[in-house]
Amino acid sequence: MSDLLVVFDPGSSLTKIFYAVGSSKPECLLMEPEVIQVSKESIEAYENSLVGQPNPEDCAWISVDGKYLAVGFLARTQFLANRGLDELKYERAIYKVLAAVGAIAEREAMPSGFSLSLGLLLPWGEYQDRERFERLVAQALANFNFRFQNFSVSLELFDCKPEGGGLFLVRRRQLGETFNQQDTSVLVIGYRNASCLTVKRGSVIKGDTSDLGFVRLVEKVQQRTSGQKAEQLAPAIYKAGAKVQPKALSDLARSSTPALRQEEVAQIAQAVKLARADYWRALSNWLYNSVPSQLNEVIISGGTAGYLRSQLKEYFSYTAIAWIDELESKIQSTFGSSVGTASLSLRLTDAYGLFLFLSNKVAKVKASV
Repeated sequence: MSDLLVVFDPGSSLTKIFYAVGSSKPECLLMEPEVIQVSKESIEAYENSLVGQPNPEDCAWISVDGKYLAVGFLARTQFLANRGLDELKYERAIYKVLAAVGAIAEREAMPSGFSLSLGLLLPWGEYQDRERFERLVAQALANFNFRFQNFSVSLELFDCKPEGGGLFLVRRRQLGETFNQQDTSVLVIGYRNASCLTVKRGSVIKGDTSDLGFVRLVEKVQQRTSGQKAEQLAPAIYKAGAKVQPKALSDLARSSTPALRQEEVAQIAQAVKLARADYWRALSNWLYNSVPSQLNEVIISGGTAGYLRSQLKEYFSYTAIAWIDELESKIQSTFGSSVGTASLSLRLTDAYGLFLFLSNKVAKVKASV
């Protein structure tokens, strides 16, 4: 049995990680998605000027193959990194995995050498790159440095599933043989992507990924407003909900004059309404072409799916919808304050489903030894 089990969802709004050291209870770790290459001198300057003792995941940097990279909160706040929305997820995910494994090792006082079982979720469009990712991440794990500590981690088990794979596994376990007798689609709508898996007789026969994540709605709002940043816009738009409550957008106003602030909020609210309508038209057109019209059930998850819940319920009125509420409740009860809001729990269901699957898989391997 591996010393560490990690399941990794390299999202573009949040890196979502579940892990367990040995047979200890599972933990949830969340990191910002940014990654940026920096100089050794910049890292040394940061470390020399550091005041306080932040959590390792919040001051994460790695050195591998002669390169230095800042990851997560450090990359965002100190080195002005971006989310890499136009890059392949799996390429950045290699560095995110190293940073997460290093942070976990520091948090849990693990030795410099240990074995790892790794689960990973990738968009269907990058799922064919899983063998390349496994080879590259295994090489990198074997010799890297996390905040001045050298690590040599052996990749003992690797299991990659397409986005939606964790939900697929949970639902199959819930329904048993019934799952293999029905036609199902698994839909995950996140910040960057919308992914769909088509399942017949218990196996995935087709997948599709589009770039119609929540970021497209945010970009349309930016086009109709002045000086708004995606990092502030996205949570405010989500909070404003389907009715676009202006109060949730009030902190976005930049004017110092009360009357102008009110006018600015009204402008942003109108921009959100128009962008939401445009975004839904584009997304529903993709759904029409990607999700079969003859289904027994559609499984839906992802943060953006929560935002569009009422419209998705109406769109899929022709079939049963499984929101995997039971898994959300389990995440809330197991991890409590570390996952915060219910909307975040919805974003974690796919990764947690894969974590539960791999935990059982690793336990069976241990029992057979």
